[in-house]
Amino acid sequence: MNDSTCSLVFHNNISQDIPYLIEIRRIAREAEAEAINDLYLKRDMVPSDANFIWRQRNSEKIVFLIAVDAQSQHVLGTVTGIDHRAVFDDPDNGSSLWCLAVDPQATQPGIGEALVRRLAEHFQARECAFMDLSVMHDNDKAIALYDKLGFYRVPY
Repeated sequence: MNDSTCSLVFHNNISQDIPYLIEIRRIAREAEAEAINDLYLKRDMVPSDANFIWRQRNSEKIVFLIAVDAQSQHVLGTVTGIDHRAVFDDPDNGSSLWCLAVDPQATQPGIGEALVRRLAEHFQARECAFMDLSVMHDNDKAIALYDKLGFYRVPY
């Protein structure tokens, strides 16, 4: 398995308006935990235990955010992040983007970008020093998004 590791140092300009048709928030209903797994499966990703996702809905250790259509409340995308300090008392005060998935049938532009930005804002508000991630070396769309947002490759 070949992957690239990227790291983002927070900047003041990470915030940006989210497309008006999309709402980014934590999950509010158990069915939304199942919807996260549906997105994982649509993207050939490994699903998680929906009960685990639901139990983490208010956690500051593991953060599950969803993008929903503002009118229908249909789940369009999800991002998961980890606060290193909260999980393992990280002296570097970092955070990680663990998982990003957008429904391949979604027609609204900018869903993935909005999710990553909102997660970064969340960790920035918690005074995390950085957010890192790993991405498969051949995931060109994700790499282009992370480059656009200011992530850079770091050696491992």
